[in-house]
Amino acid sequence: MKNIITYLSVCFISLCLHGQINLELKMKLDSIQNLDQAIRIEVHNVMSNKEYLDSLSQTKGFVLSDFVKNLMLKQESFDRANLIFIDSIVNKFGYPGKSMVGESTAQIAWLIIQHSYNIDDYYKVILKASKKGEIPDSLFAKTKDRCLINHGKKQIYGTQTECFPNHAGSFDCYISPIKNTKKVNKRRKKVGFHTTIEEYAQMNGYHIRNKNNRK
Repeated sequence: MKNIITYLSVCFISLCLHGQINLELKMKLDSIQNLDQAIRIEVHNVMSNKEYLDSLSQTKGFVLSDFVKNLMLKQESFDRANLIFIDSIVNKFGYPGKSMVGESTAQIAWLIIQHSYNIDDYYKVILKASKKGEIPDSLFAKTKDRCLINHGKKQIYGTQTECFPNHAGSFDCYISPIKNTKKVNKRRKKVGFHTTIEEYAQMNGYHIRNKNNRK
């Protein structure tokens, strides 16, 4: 009998939580995620895959800089439209976190904001969502780093990078300057990152600045 009561209690809680989810909003957010990622994935392919880059150049005569520039202009147009949508949601409901749209969708609004030029305007919104447990602390850490870099300051968690064209016709990407690098891995662990800065760089093919690298 006790087991049955426990089972029914769990089911009731699950139904209550499900009932709190704004399904219409969740579906709208899910639908714009692919739009946000599509061109960024293509730009990443161009910048990181030499064979793909060579095939574009040989078959279509693309000039790398112009090709990437056109893609980014197209992406900026999508980003502006997506941000207008997110802004309307935040103004009406607050940040659409996991209690509103479910854990799998809770990061989408953050992703749109993170890619925008108005990220400073949403800093407090992201901070509040993180403190309430609506999004992981690691996402706020990325927002914190982005804001610092945008203001010409060193980042805290080592999440941001910058890329430069190289002589091979591709790009070299560096982790942007970090404040107090000796403690960066401790800070990363505290907010939920599961890799050290060295592991993160190696996994993504990034360079960590030192005396032999670009300053």
